[in-house]
This record gives sequence, C-alpha cells and structure tokens, in this order.
Amino acid sequence: MGVTAPLVHRLRDAGDAATPWSAATLVLCAGAEAATAAVVWQSDSDPGGVVWPVVATPLLLSAVALVVHSKAMRVLTAAGVAIFALIAAASVGLFFLPAAVTAVVAARRTRRPSR
Repeated sequence: MGVTAPLVHRLRDAGDAATPWSAATLVLCAGAEAATAAVVWQSDSDPGGVVWPVVATPLLLSAVALVVHSKAMRVLTAAGVAIFALIAAASVGLFFLPAAVTAVVAARRTRRPSR
C-alpha cells in the first residue's frame, strides 16, 4: 500500500465526526484547483502571471485539516477557504464555494459522546 496506508489507517481510527467532511473538503478543493488550472490554461492569459502559491492555499489548508485533528484547524480551514472564495469570486472563487460549505460543516462537527 505504500505511503498512503498509514494515513488511511489514521483516518479510519480517528473516530472524529468531522473527518469525512474534512476529506470531502480536500477532494472539492483539489477539483477547484483543477478547474482553476483548466481556466487559466484555456484562456489567453499567461499562466506565469498567476500566483499559484496563493491559489493553492485552500488546498493546503484542507490537507492540513485532514491530518491535524483539531477543531481550531478545521475553523481556520473553513475561514481560509471561505475568505478565498469570496475574494476571488469575480474569477475562480466560485469553484471553491462547495469546498467552503463542506469546510464549515467540518468545523461545526464535534465528536458525540458515546452512550
């Protein structure tokens, strides 16, 4: 299984109610990044003119939130992705709105006490 096996086992054993939502946020951010790259390369604009580290920020935040199981990190991810989506709404920010919604849901989820 290679490198991903420990991560898969850690996610499975985490037992955190927000983990599936954090994973969905990561997948949606990756899709939004792919859509952004497609728009940039299909347009007449110069791909070198795009500040890719800034565009990759929501993806990096969602990846860290998936690995670091803390409510503070999920809140930071939700805020970061939502702010990015709002600031970039005139161009590619709309691609990030579904990820922002799932990040907010992940931030609100907490572990329920077992009965």
